[in-house]
Amino acid sequence: MDHDVRYCAEAVRRLDPHRYIAALFAAEPARTDLFALYAFNLELATVREQVSEPLVGRIRLQWWRDTIGDIYRGATRETPVVRALKAAIERHSVPRVLFDSLIDARERDVAGQPADLAELIAYAEATGGTLAMLGVEMLGAPEAAETARHAGTGWALTGLLRAGRVPPLLADPVADEARRRLADARASRAPRVALPALLQLAVADAYLARRREPSRLGAQLRIAVNALRRRF
Repeated sequence: MDHDVRYCAEAVRRLDPHRYIAALFAAEPARTDLFALYAFNLELATVREQVSEPLVGRIRLQWWRDTIGDIYRGATRETPVVRALKAAIERHSVPRVLFDSLIDARERDVAGQPADLAELIAYAEATGGTLAMLGVEMLGAPEAAETARHAGTGWALTGLLRAGRVPPLLADPVADEARRRLADARASRAPRVALPALLQLAVADAYLARRREPSRLGAQLRIAVNALRRRF
């Protein structure tokens, strides 16, 4: 495992452990590519925590827009995440529009919290839904895009609840929408190869059932059981 891959994998292991465990069930090089994708997502998702002014956050997001443009033009920038992401994109011919959409969605993080249920759902779909669609692209299963969109939206809505980013009056409607999206994803068909981008949904089920964070070991076991059963 080279330095860039180790850097991405360690970042995902520390900051996005459920996706990390799920990605371990992918074969190489798709596993490496998922780590690169999720490390990129962490770069975007942590912008709001690292800046004190919205303008600075927008500048950072613009840097990533320019960087993605460079990658698609064949150039690169010398950071581990960029190099690893460039290799992943080149392996899979991922549509650039998905990356642009994900960066655009993160503008909401520096602009302020979504104000109502419709905005929360739209934000979750634009962030988690788009990321899951990128994940199945990295796994060579673009036909699973619609399944991934629903799954990623449900996962993102659950994440907003877990992070305390949902107003108390909206908590129940958001949980109901998360369950509906997860059910929609499971009702559709996804090829087995797409599972490592979806396996973490078992943790969403555990949280939504009790509104309590499962233990790390419990979450890992749920993901592993999903993998063994070839379901998400």
